[in-house]
Amino acid sequence: MSEQANNGCAAGFGVRLIGRADDAALPIGVRDYAEALGCCTLVDKTMFIADVLNCDASVVVCCRPEGFGKSMNLSMLRAFLERPAVGRAGQLLFGDAQIWDADGGRYRDEYACYPVISLDFSGAARRGTDVADVVRDALSDECARLLALLEAPDLARDKVRHIERVARGAASEDEVASVLGVLIELLEMACDEQVVLLVDGYDAAWLGRASARGASGADPAGLFDRVLFDAIVAARDSLRLTCLMGECPGPAEAALSLHGCSYCLTTPLSTWCDRCFGFSDAEVQALLNHAGCGEYLDDAREWLEGYRFGRAYCSSPARVIGFLGRGCTAPVRADLYAYADCLSRVVAGWNLDRLSVLFDLLEAHGCAEVPLCLGAVGLEASSDDGMW
Repeated sequence: MSEQANNGCAAGFGVRLIGRADDAALPIGVRDYAEALGCCTLVDKTMFIADVLNCDASVVVCCRPEGFGKSMNLSMLRAFLERPAVGRAGQLLFGDAQIWDADGGRYRDEYACYPVISLDFSGAARRGTDVADVVRDALSDECARLLALLEAPDLARDKVRHIERVARGAASEDEVASVLGVLIELLEMACDEQVVLLVDGYDAAWLGRASARGASGADPAGLFDRVLFDAIVAARDSLRLTCLMGECPGPAEAALSLHGCSYCLTTPLSTWCDRCFGFSDAEVQALLNHAGCGEYLDDAREWLEGYRFGRAYCSSPARVIGFLGRGCTAPVRADLYAYADCLSRVVAGWNLDRLSVLFDLLEAHGCAEVPLCLGAVGLEASSDDGMW
């Protein structure tokens, strides 16, 4: 399944700003929804939760470029679905959001209901970072966080000790590779509820594949397949949903198809969830109005590069935040040379010619010609530098 048959719930909702900041502060460098809501102004993207909960497939795969709110949306999904370790969850985080009253409030039935496993593998894509270490650390941290939920006396003690060894960093490679399935099984039994699995940077092993092989020569993609996709397939009905966030659809399509697992994929070409990533013109206008700069939309359009996701035209949130942070003035070309270190991390093998092309793109109505590569991407595919 490449895309939901419907166009999602979010299409019928307008623009809303939420948060507890009296000024126009936006979440620069903040990836946690609850933290951002307490100190920043956010564009309400909570209908993404409705789209995910309405999905018929067992796995949802969301692919967008870096900087378009994938981590924030995943954190928001966790904040809505996760059952608190103690006490009862109030509506503080979502009482003012569109999801709370959507469709007669029916989504509240799943609010704070599920044990949630949240894994962040995005660090594995950073240059020079060992994939195996990132995977082990992410699993260790999550096992340690969830141990408090595994105190029921009827749980198999050998399996609980398996979780404890991973949490302490004392587990073998085989124990680390199999721990996700054990954790799902125990959480379902302990909480008497299905489990939600959220993974940020699921494609990190493939993005950093060329430089991510460890000293043993092990293939990081194979490690991810054992740790992640084998567990998803084995868990089946034990999972209420699985949501994978990344940049490249190919690895998930190949792995899930190989395992015969149903999935729903949203890419920049999909109409499903097309309004859930990035900022539309209406959302940019709302942010400008909130900052007392409503008259600067035309100036913003000259600085904010545009993308079309499905049927929605949007801008990069980072660029919107940068525009507001500069007092709604566009940078001049001379300012951009200070961004060279940042560009060197984003553009593979960057040089002055490529930097010049990027500067041209940053001009009002700037454009550049690049080859467009279409086709299926398998597990063994190498990255194509043609579009850098």
